[in-house]
Amino acid sequence: MTDSFHIRPARTSDVPAIKRLVAPLADERILMAKETVAYYESLQEFRIAESTDGEMIGCGALHVMWEDLAEIRTLAASGQWRGRGWATFW
Repeated sequence: MTDSFHIRPARTSDVPAIKRLVAPLADERILMAKETVAYYESLQEFRIAESTDGEMIGCGALHVMWEDLAEIRTLAASGQWRGRGWATFW
């Protein structure tokens, strides 16, 4: 596994992988489970963290509610990448 990754906008083909990332966190009641249609409806808000070998390692959505107000939604990372500091905010 490499420590390199990049961020890109989500595509419709990413929805199954987003659901797989969220599922264990929803099982632990850290995140809320959503119906598949909810991911498709909010897909334009999602960004994908992808390793250099093409593996989806994380995702997150930013829902803009007003000109100066937004909410981070569905922030998830794969178990192998959690706790490594790559998603730290300054």
